[in-house]
Amino acid sequence: MITKRTFTCLVIASSLPVLQAAANDTPLEEMIITERLFRDTMLVSPTSTITAETLQAINIITTEDAVAYEPSLVIRRRFIGDPNGTMGIRGSGMFQTARSMVFADGLPLHYLLQTRWSGSPRWSLLAPDEIEKAEVIYGPYSAQYSGNAMGGVVNITTRDPQERRFTLQGNSFTQQYDELGTDDDFKGGKVYASYEDKVGELRILSSINHLKNKSQPMTNYMVDAEEQAELDAAGVTGYIKGKDSHGKDVLYIGDSGGEEATSDLYRLKLSYDFDKVQLRGIVAYEELDRDEDDKNNYLRDSNGDVYWGIGNRNFDERSQDRESI
Repeated sequence: MITKRTFTCLVIASSLPVLQAAANDTPLEEMIITERLFRDTMLVSPTSTITAETLQAINIITTEDAVAYEPSLVIRRRFIGDPNGTMGIRGSGMFQTARSMVFADGLPLHYLLQTRWSGSPRWSLLAPDEIEKAEVIYGPYSAQYSGNAMGGVVNITTRDPQERRFTLQGNSFTQQYDELGTDDDFKGGKVYASYEDKVGELRILSSINHLKNKSQPMTNYMVDAEEQAELDAAGVTGYIKGKDSHGKDVLYIGDSGGEEATSDLYRLKLSYDFDKVQLRGIVAYEELDRDEDDKNNYLRDSNGDVYWGIGNRNFDERSQDRESI
């Protein structure tokens, strides 16, 4: 019955202009309807494109900066050089990392086997100074990608050399941090050098990107407020009274200190133009070192020495050495 009613309504609607035309004795223009599929899904998917001109107006230190200010998109980067820069886009949260995809010159930077804080795209395998343009395709409307594009897709394109060019750039940055028992300045910097050339149909782009930065403390250590009696009995001072994120009374006893991250990226991009085909090859190698070995313990005993009698496990040092190619 539903099909019959729908068909009848369509016939009546399409017949009205004919009856009216017959009454007015006015001929209708010929109209031909053909079936056509969208060859370019950009026509049916909401898309935002960041051009080279737009990128010049953005202070880009790492690759994430190129797309971090796009609408309906957020990147959880806790500090410059943070390797856990997860991306949330549209209805997919920052820890649903398997619902978004990131490509650089068609090569995947995303990691779909882990959907959590450490499942971020490998942004650091791309030198931000080589980006020509970037586009954000908001999902889940496009069938051009897999189901992992439910949140969206970021396509980054690097530039193709047009002439011989040498580049040397440097950046430095600092932040002042004063929270609880830590008052310090955390500094960092970046150096980028590249050589690019076009010899006949061969294009060459080689670069080195060095980034080193020290973050603010990522974690504040605390114990229950009931522990104050034990600390006072032992003559321990230095704790700071406060509340946790749930409004519970706690004693802050220290923090994780600054995390120092050092990244060295080496990239080589080659391309050769044939008559109707371009052959392209990209090799990227990165060394990443992270150290969190500057823990801050606020507690002091009666002699003025650091007191380790409570919350010891919080002050374990951590480090990471990672090589990617």
